Amino acid sequence: MPEPEPVSGAADYRRERALRLASDARCRANYEIYQCEARHRSDVRHLPIKLDIENVSRCNFACAMCQVSEWPQGRRAADMPLAAFERLIDEQYGLVEIKLQG
Repeated sequence: MPEPEPVSGAADYRRERALRLASDARCRANYEIYQCEARHRSDVRHLPIKLDIENVSRCNFACAMCQVSEWPQGRRAADMPLAAFERLIDEQYGLVEIKLQG
């Protein structure tokens, strides 16, 4: 099965990753540890390099296969305040990829 490819293309992805790693020495060091570690270790020594963030959990669609429409006012929780979002990103200096959900 082929590897998933970023929407803008693999070359753009590699360029953005290189920019991120060059922007913060801590991130670069963390990424190097991540690359060296065996994938099935129980003692992980690196910070996460990828993070999915659901900053809003509401939806105004009513898709038949989705449970969100059954929640009160179509939301599971309050929206994440911008300050909390910024703090999360700042604290997780090892991040190379961020995927926003919601």
